[in-house]
This record gives sequence, C-alpha cells and structure tokens, in this order.
Amino acid sequence: MTMDAQTGEVAGASVQIGDPITEKGLIDVIVRARDLGLYTAITDCGAGGLSSAAGEMASTIGADIELSHVKLKYPGLAPWEIWLSEAQERMVLSVPVEKISDLQKLCDTFDTELTDIGEFTGDGRLVVRHNGNIVVNMNNEFLHDGIPQRS
Repeated sequence: MTMDAQTGEVAGASVQIGDPITEKGLIDVIVRARDLGLYTAITDCGAGGLSSAAGEMASTIGADIELSHVKLKYPGLAPWEIWLSEAQERMVLSVPVEKISDLQKLCDTFDTELTDIGEFTGDGRLVVRHNGNIVVNMNNEFLHDGIPQRS
C-alpha cells in the first residue's frame, strides 16, 4: 500500500507518520533537561504506548495515572486505546515534583507540550483512571512476574 494525503485519515490508528519539527523540539528539551537533572528516568511511547512506557517505569514502585490528561491525536478514544496507542514524538519522564515548573519553562522555550499524567505511588500497584474512573488496577508483581509456569 502506498502512503498519500489520505493515509493519516484512513489508517491513522495503525500508521504513525513522524513530525520532524516536533521531534527536533522534543530532542532539544530532553537533552537540556538531562543536562539540568530535571528527570530521573525516561522512556518512549513506542509499541504498547503508555502501557509499556509508564507501566514498565512504574514496575517496581507503582503508579496512579489519569488518562483524561493525555493529549489525544483523535477525539473520542476509549481508555484502552489511549493506554495502548503508539505515539511518535512522545516520551514519558519521571520528574520530581519540585522540578516540574523548570521542565515546563524549558518545554515552553522549545514550543513542546508537557502534560502531567500521574505519579509514582510506592504501593506496588498500577492504577489507571479515565475521568476519575478506575480502568486498570493491578498488582505489579502479577503484571510483570505473573507469567504462568509450566509444571
């Protein structure tokens, strides 16, 4: 199949077309934020979207995430679509509360969006909400180490 002007509309959920201008701003923010020590962990939203990025980042500590805060490419996505969708030019950073305003200023400088979607909890659970309603509530031990074993 060839990609043309309609590809984004027809197959937008399955085809990700990068945006080099957004990507350049994101790279500038990430490199400067790293040098300034504004984050403690980082991962991208490749395959698996937020579920793998945030889920893995919180795998030993737990997190509470609010999906209604996530900026959407398309309106009307179901919570599972927001949670699982791959997104180009999107990163998940672990930012100490006292450094969020500094990171926001840096993002503003490079015209890059910053959205606070949740926090690490320390309770070992992954809780995902949409408009305050819990859509995922799982123990991280089961989620990451609960693979059935052959007897």
